[in-house]
Amino acid sequence: MSRRPVTLHRIVFTDWQAVHAWAGLPDACRFQPWGPNTEEQTRDFVRASVEAWAHEPPRRLAHVARVGNAVVGMGVLHVRSHTQRQGEISYVVHPGVWGQGIGTEIGRSLLSLGFDRWGLHRIRATCDPRNQGSSRVLAKLGMTYEGRHRHTAWIRDGWRDSLVFGILEEEWRAGTRSGADAGAQQPPPPAPGTGGTSVRAESKGGGPR
Repeated sequence: MSRRPVTLHRIVFTDWQAVHAWAGLPDACRFQPWGPNTEEQTRDFVRASVEAWAHEPPRRLAHVARVGNAVVGMGVLHVRSHTQRQGEISYVVHPGVWGQGIGTEIGRSLLSLGFDRWGLHRIRATCDPRNQGSSRVLAKLGMTYEGRHRHTAWIRDGWRDSLVFGILEEEWRAGTRSGADAGAQQPPPPAPGTGGTSVRAESKGGGPR
């Protein structure tokens, strides 16, 4: 029997325990500057993710990923600039379900959210060069490898480099999309040329980066 599809749902505070199921695991945060989390750190992270939805215009749209009723991961669309239509995606998958294509489905839904609902022009993503699984996911999404940024984050074993991948709206529209949809309650996208300036809001524990 085939696995049910992955759907994204706007994060709510009661999701914190499901998020902590991976945020407290060393494997989940091996290449990240956060974690392993305490329960308090995960609650603070989820609370901040919920509150971010209230910003106008929104810049950090956090979702939990579900297969049926089970939370299996998380995905975030970061709108870095509404005026320049620039975005970034990040995701995390529970180690217990690695290798099942869930990260690819989360990423595809986030790209659909950014391009089809928010009218972005370019979306990027980064990953640790040692995280070959994440690099493969970004390539599967049709994102182009754009280079390596050195020493972008300090983590437990030293400075971490970041591989940068990007995709443009015309490349997204020309590619093959799965039809996966974020499925979250979203506000209408802002009109082009309105909204704030580019910001960088880093995840602080428990979530994707």
